[in-house]
Amino acid sequence: MCKRKLILFILFIMPSYLAADLPKQEIDTPALKQEINTSLGYAYVYNKKAVNMASHIPMPFDSNGPMTSGITHILGSSEVVLKNAGVYQVNFAGTAEILIQGAPMPEVVLYLNNQRVTEYVCTGNYSSYSIIFQAIIVANAGDILTIKLNGNPRSLNFTLGASIIIKQLA
Repeated sequence: MCKRKLILFILFIMPSYLAADLPKQEIDTPALKQEINTSLGYAYVYNKKAVNMASHIPMPFDSNGPMTSGITHILGSSEVVLKNAGVYQVNFAGTAEILIQGAPMPEVVLYLNNQRVTEYVCTGNYSSYSIIFQAIIVANAGDILTIKLNGNPRSLNFTLGASIIIKQLA
C-alpha cells in the first residue's frame, strides 16, 4: 500500500512542485510578437447612420473600423467575408425601435453562409430594445457572415446604429 502511494506521489504530485520552481519564459522577440499579432484576423464593422432593418433582409453596414486583411467588408454591404478558415468570436450590439406598436420581441440572428448560427431575443421596453449577442463559430475560408431579422416584428429601426466585432481566435 505504501509503495502505491509513493508511486502516485512521484507520478502526479512531484512534477507539479518541480514545475512551479521553473522560471517562466516570456516572448521577448519583437519579430515573434509581430508575427503573433498579425496572424489572427479581426474586424470592426458598424453603422454611423440609423438603419431600418426589414424581416429576412440582411442588415447593411456603412462603415469599417480597424480590420485585418483576413476579413473583408465592402461599405454599404451586408456581407462580412472571412478569408481564412478558423475559429471566430462574433459580437453584435445595437439599439432598435420597433416600428409596429405592440409587436412581439424581435429576433435578430447571425447567419453563416445563409445558415442560422444563433439568435437573440431582445430585452427592453415597449418601444426600444438593446440587442447584444456573442457567438463562437468555426468557419471555412470564404465563408460569409450576415445579420438578419426573423419573424415579427417585420422591421426594426436601429436609431443609434449597430456594430459587429469579429475576432479570429484560432
